[in-house]
Amino acid sequence: MSPRLAARVCVVAGALAGGAACNAITGASDLGIDDTSFEEAVDGGAARDGADGTAPDADRDGELDAGGRTDGEADAGGQKDGGLPPATISPSLASCGPSNVCITNADGWSPMLLPGPLAGSGCPTGWPTRREHTSPGGGSCGCHCTPTSGSCGNAVTSRGGAACTAAPVTRAIPGDGSCSTNLPGFDLPISFSAQTNAPPTSCTGKVESNLTPPRTTATCEGADGTPNAACKADEVCVPKGALLQGNNCLVHDGEVACPAKLPRRIVLGTSVTDGRSCGATCTCETNGCAGGTLRAYEDAECTESIRTISVDGSCTTGGAALVAAASYTYTASTGCKVKQAPATLGAVTVTAPRTLCCTLGI
Repeated sequence: MSPRLAARVCVVAGALAGGAACNAITGASDLGIDDTSFEEAVDGGAARDGADGTAPDADRDGELDAGGRTDGEADAGGQKDGGLPPATISPSLASCGPSNVCITNADGWSPMLLPGPLAGSGCPTGWPTRREHTSPGGGSCGCHCTPTSGSCGNAVTSRGGAACTAAPVTRAIPGDGSCSTNLPGFDLPISFSAQTNAPPTSCTGKVESNLTPPRTTATCEGADGTPNAACKADEVCVPKGALLQGNNCLVHDGEVACPAKLPRRIVLGTSVTDGRSCGATCTCETNGCAGGTLRAYEDAECTESIRTISVDGSCTTGGAALVAAASYTYTASTGCKVKQAPATLGAVTVTAPRTLCCTLGI
């Protein structure tokens, strides 16, 4: 987890759970949240993947299903079901007490809890047994692209007015991501595009392995589930996972799909054999200098972020205004994009697999 994301989560955790929350958050896997998607959801900015000519990593949270399939669900913090038959259960997750929830206990499904960062090395009250399992790693095979000649320059062209059709204005700004006060504030609508006299004409690609090894996943079990009038006939009432303490889950033997209300999917096993590797080659092509990003800040030191906007000529009409922006960082595109990503070879084998399906959130 980046320091910026940790600070933002600590603001929430500190308000709800006290200062100890910040000390307990030690890594991205604690939260199952991707730094980039979290920040962009907050500031309304555009996605930055590919600005450096690198193929976006489809599995940012480092989780993969046992077949070696990347999930592409960074926001869910879990694994796709890989085309398995849909789940036949539908837990209500209805309240059955001040700190309790209704959850399925039938058809091979059993309640379980995924401990959160404030659970430490133990389990929340009501979940007496902590167990450790081995889960598949994740990641993907990437391709880093670089231009053989030319560059996307150190200037951007802005166009305002209705539908961003006003006369273009070009201003110099470093394209290396350093803080600059060269640009003024802007009214919306606004568009930005890269300004260069010698854009790249060809690109080369280098394979980068982002595959991550198997990892340990802890669960909490043994809750005393009881029937309750608020629950369905196939459900029991169990302690509800509190913020940063744990997420309510169901577990089932084998690899199965998760029900809609428990979308975070993690495969557990007694052991995992990871036989994956990356292919030897990948190819790149020019992208017309699209893909750069411009981030606006309220202060002159580039510390109080307003939002991020793509430097691709698209017209931005909504979201946070830039009229009060005092500084900017501009990360220019390399001028390249991936044409053919490297193949992911081999597969992951899980011994005695079980599927854990959990609620989202932290």
